[in-house]
Order: sequence, then structure tokens, then C-alpha cells
Amino acid sequence: MPTFRASNGTSEAARLGRPSGRPGLALLLLAASGTGACTPGYLDVVGSDLRPDSGTTCDGVCPAPAAGWALRFDGVADCARALRPVSKDFTLEAWVVLDAMGSGTTWWEGLPVFWADLDAQASDFSATVLDGTFHFVTGSPTGDAIISSKSTIPTGQWVHLAVTRTMSTGLVTLFVDGHADASGMGTTVALTGQSDLWIFCNNADRFTPGTIDELRAWNVARSETDIQSTLHKRLAGNEPGLVGYWPFDDGSGNSAADGSPTGNPLVIELGAGLKPAAARYLDADRAQALPEIAKA
Repeated sequence: MPTFRASNGTSEAARLGRPSGRPGLALLLLAASGTGACTPGYLDVVGSDLRPDSGTTCDGVCPAPAAGWALRFDGVADCARALRPVSKDFTLEAWVVLDAMGSGTTWWEGLPVFWADLDAQASDFSATVLDGTFHFVTGSPTGDAIISSKSTIPTGQWVHLAVTRTMSTGLVTLFVDGHADASGMGTTVALTGQSDLWIFCNNADRFTPGTIDELRAWNVARSETDIQSTLHKRLAGNEPGLVGYWPFDDGSGNSAADGSPTGNPLVIELGAGLKPAAARYLDADRAQALPEIAKA
């Protein structure tokens, strides 16, 4: 289990970067920034407002938000999972920072973002990132249907990824930063082959280094307008159709609470604890400073 050491400062939070050393998974505290420009590429949290930082000055002072947290994976053996909350019509969405992504020629060589796939031909689904492309796959006993983003997905900065699926038609749409990016036809059956939903890992041997925040699951295929309406907002938890909401603001324990009516905790594998601390962390596995997460 990793340990953390707090250092002084109220304008910085735990670093984003690819760790080395033994496996560790940590919550990152998103703390208030001070005066001047806010660092580009990180997630601003002001009250209930969430958005990637523009990098511009904040009118001299960056407003102090309520502290929030994000869930970080080292890409070595970290994993998180919950009972799969969706199977028919659905939307899955999250803010992510990818430290790396897979390379190869097929979707399963990518690194997992959302994973509810069986290691067999079955009615299942998964989402991976491969060579800058976001892939979503629906499976069936007779074959897979693959939809791939047109936009290049960046590494090292916050990006919002979402996928919607309508079972009756098989329509799957991928969204990048709230905008419809690609669509295609998938399967038209309930995707119940895998009972668990894995986050930033698969159920075997692939682990994604990076950070995730504001993970949400809905039992409806949300429109572009719907996704954009809550893209930069924390949820109340009782929104119609919401069946999974993990804002990762727990601060302690070995699971992340589900803020939706479903009450489906996201279990953090390998016994890694969620640690509260001050505005900046130093990971004892790395013993080095990491770039700040600034707030605007």
C-alpha cells in the first residue's frame, strides 16, 4: 500500500505523472489556487463548476473552491470495479487524464477506460484508448461491433470522454469534450455478459496510468445537449436516469461511494487506501514533486 507525505502550499495538489516503483493508487486533492495564471490542462473546480483550465489569468485571484478529489492509477497493477450498472440504453462518461495509451492494431490492445468485457465471444462492452483513438466495442456471440473516435485523444491533460448506446437501434455515439465525435451501429441485445464494470483496467492484465474524476452512468442514451448541460457541474445525485455517480470525494477507505440512488460502491483493488492530506502530496514510491492542479 502506498504512503503519502504532505508538504506546504495551498495552491497545488497531487501531481499527475507516470509513477514508478511499487503499485499504488491515490486520491488527488483538488485544492484552491492563489493569485495569477492558472496552469493549463488541469481540472478547475469552483463551487459546483468543473472545467479544464484555460490557462488565462483569473482576474488577479483564482476563486477558492471547495476541495475535491480525483482517483489516480499508476498503470502497474491498480484497478477499480463496481457491479455493472447498465446493459441496455446507457451513457457512460468521465473526466480523465491519460498518462499513456496502448499501441497496436486492434481495440483490445488499447488501455481500458470502461471495461465490461468477457474473455470470450459474448454480449458485453468495453472502451479503450489506442494510439490516440477512443474505441467502444459492443460484443455478441457472433462478433464485435467497433466504433472509433475521429478526434485524437490527448495524453497529459484533462479530456471528457462519453459514450451513449441505444439498444433498440444499436446506435452508439462517442463524445469528446461534450461534442458528438463519431457514431456507428452496434449490437441490439442487452450487454449482460460481464457482471462487473472495471475502470482503468480490464479483468486480467491491462492497467491504464492516469487520473479519473466525475465518473457517471445513466440508463438512458443522453443527447449532446444533455451531456453539455452537466459537463462542468457536479450532480445532486437524484437526476433522472442516473444509476452511477462516483465523484471520488470520499477521502478515506478502500472504496469510492456511489452518489446515485443505486448505492453501488466502486471497489479499489489491491487494498490501496484513499488517503486525505494537505494541498500537495509527495508519493513515497516516487519521492518527487509533481505538477500542480490549479483552480480558476
